[in-house]
Amino acid sequence: MRETPMSKDDWPEWMTRRELAEYLKEAHGIRRSISTLASMAIKGTGPRFARDGRFTAYFRPEVDAWARQWRSPLVRSTRELRRIRAEAADLEAA
Repeated sequence: MRETPMSKDDWPEWMTRRELAEYLKEAHGIRRSISTLASMAIKGTGPRFARDGRFTAYFRPEVDAWARQWRSPLVRSTRELRRIRAEAADLEAA
């Protein structure tokens, strides 16, 4: 774990899964363990990645885009969030 938080630009362009877990926490406030990220890679629910031999590499711009989609919009209540999600589902169905 790093002693002082790094700015987004200080992180490497390509990250290991361990670095990704730290980056998500420090840069986006998203807490995911290394094993959860591995499981998400298997299911296809995590950020896109590339293989570097037997290693998994995550591209920082892809991670940032995924993180923006992962979070809900700012709301004042769970009722408001349910309404927004219902409206989005209606738009997708149309």
